[in-house]
Amino acid sequence: MTVPVQPQDESREWWLIVFPIAAGLLALFSFLSLGGLFAIVAPWIILGAIQSATKRTGWQILGMITSITFIGMGAAALLLAHASSNRSVAGVMGLICGVWYIGITLWEMVKKG
Repeated sequence: MTVPVQPQDESREWWLIVFPIAAGLLALFSFLSLGGLFAIVAPWIILGAIQSATKRTGWQILGMITSITFIGMGAAALLLAHASSNRSVAGVMGLICGVWYIGITLWEMVKKG
């Protein structure tokens, strides 16, 4: 008995890989400009976002950790915003990326599951 195989159309999901990279690079440059702990943690956040967007093993947990870390870094940047307006921009970007990423991760989990 043959099983019909439909090719997976990945052209509809290209934005799931491109958008985290683009948003991650913007957040990376903002966090790198802040220096300190932000510069150390930011590349790992971006790596986690890209790895979970490619849906490798454990992508659900990695997506949640990434989004929570984005939100935490954004909140920390906003708490330190009194020193620089650049921190305000980085904080808002971190919060937006975190909320967006947790929404997309949950949406993909529900869609798959």
